[in-house]
Amino acid sequence: MRMILSYMKPFKTRIFWGTTVKLLGALLELFLPAILAYIVDTLVPLGDFRQILLFGLLMVLCSFLAWIANILANRIAAYVSAKTVYNIRQDSFERIMDMSSKQVDQLSIASLETRLTTDTYNIHRFTGAIQRMGVRAPMMFLGGIVMCLSLQPQLTMILILLVPLIFFSVGFITWRGVPMFTNLQRRIDTMVRIVRENLIGVRVSKALNTTDREKQRFFDSSYDVAAMEVKATRWMSLNFPIINILLYTGLTAILIYGGHLVLSGQTHEGVIIAFLSYFIIITNSLLAINRMFVIYNRANTSAMRINDILTQP
Repeated sequence: MRMILSYMKPFKTRIFWGTTVKLLGALLELFLPAILAYIVDTLVPLGDFRQILLFGLLMVLCSFLAWIANILANRIAAYVSAKTVYNIRQDSFERIMDMSSKQVDQLSIASLETRLTTDTYNIHRFTGAIQRMGVRAPMMFLGGIVMCLSLQPQLTMILILLVPLIFFSVGFITWRGVPMFTNLQRRIDTMVRIVRENLIGVRVSKALNTTDREKQRFFDSSYDVAAMEVKATRWMSLNFPIINILLYTGLTAILIYGGHLVLSGQTHEGVIIAFLSYFIIITNSLLAINRMFVIYNRANTSAMRINDILTQP
C-alpha cells in the first residue's frame, strides 16, 4: 500500500478537495432524516403548512447540493485514479525494459504481462473506490451513529452492540481471504504463460502433433483459475449474509423497542422514522465498507506484485 500512496502523493491537493467535497455531500445527506423528524413531530401537529413547505424545500435543496457534491468528488477521484495508475504502469514498463534476461526469467514474461494489465486494473479500482466509498462510507457510518445518539440514545445502544460483531466477522473473513487472492493471481500467471507458449510455438505444436495435449494443459489451467476465483469469491461473499443477519436482527429489535417507547410516550413517531432512516444509512455504509475490503484484498496483492518489479535491483 505504501507504493500506491507514494504515487498518489503528487495529487494530494486534488485528493484534499475531493475528500472535502465528498464529506460536505455526506453531511448534507445526514441532515435529511433529522429535518423529516422535525417536520413530523413539530410542524405537522401545529398544522403550519407554510413551515412544512419551507422545510420540504430545504430538504430538496440539501438533496440537490449533495448530488452536485458527489458528482464533483467522483470526477476528481476518477482523474486521480487514472493518473496514478498511468504513472505506475509507465514506471513498471520502464523498469521491465531495463531488466536483465535473468530477472525476466525469474519473474516470467507471462507474469510481467499480467502485472501490467490485471494488477494495474485492480489498483485503478482501489484508488478510485478509496476516494469515493472509502470517504463516504465511514462518514455516513459515524455520522449516522452520532445522529442516532442525538435522537434516541436508548435505541442507539442496539447499534453499538452490533458494531463489534460486524467488524469481527468482516476482519476474520478478510484475513482468510487475502491468501486466496494471492494464489489466484499466481494461477492467472500460469494460464497466461501457457497461452503465450502456445501462441509462440503453435507451428511446433502442430508439427509434433501435440495440439490435444496443449489444449488439455490450457483447460486444466483455466479450470484452476475458475475454481480459485469461485472459492475466493464465495468466501468473501460470506460477509453479506452475516452482516444482513446482524443488521436486520437489530432492525427488528429497534422496531419492537421503538414501538414500546412511542406507546409509553418516551419518544415520538418522527424520531422513529428518522432513526430507521439512519439505520438504513448505517447498513448501506457497512455494506460499502465490506465491498471496500474485497477491493482492498485484490489491490493489496496486485500492489505487492508490482512492487516486486519496481524494487528489482
